[in-house]
Amino acid sequence: MSKPRKNIKKVQKSHSHIAGKNKAETVRQAAEEALRQSESMLRSVFKAAPVGICIMKNRVFQTANDLWYDIIGYTAADLAGQSTRRLYESEEEYRRVGRDLYTDLPKRGLISVETRLRRRDGTITVESELGKGSTFQLTLPTGNQD
Repeated sequence: MSKPRKNIKKVQKSHSHIAGKNKAETVRQAAEEALRQSESMLRSVFKAAPVGICIMKNRVFQTANDLWYDIIGYTAADLAGQSTRRLYESEEEYRRVGRDLYTDLPKRGLISVETRLRRRDGTITVESELGKGSTFQLTLPTGNQD
């Protein structure tokens, strides 16, 4: 094979390699943009939801929406990385809820448990029933405490 033909084949291989990289880069960029849009939509729903939402991992607070913090009376800084234990009335109740929630969770996928949690000021009652939703009974101090 003559030298010019070898060079042409090298250039063709090089261009196809570049085209493959460009295609892969384009696909990656499109996937990243789709992920950004999805995350943005979920963040919007999380913030605008008319219910308090709290995300925990292994019974440790990860994040919550503003309504949940308003309901419970803590801030994100108060609870970030903290155990959920601090909201239960007793160690016994904390353990019961853990057993009820996590024993069958892998088999059932969705579990509902009724419990009472404490607000920062010590007052809150939360009841939840699958298919019926949650009820929050709050006792809040008034602005005038003279």
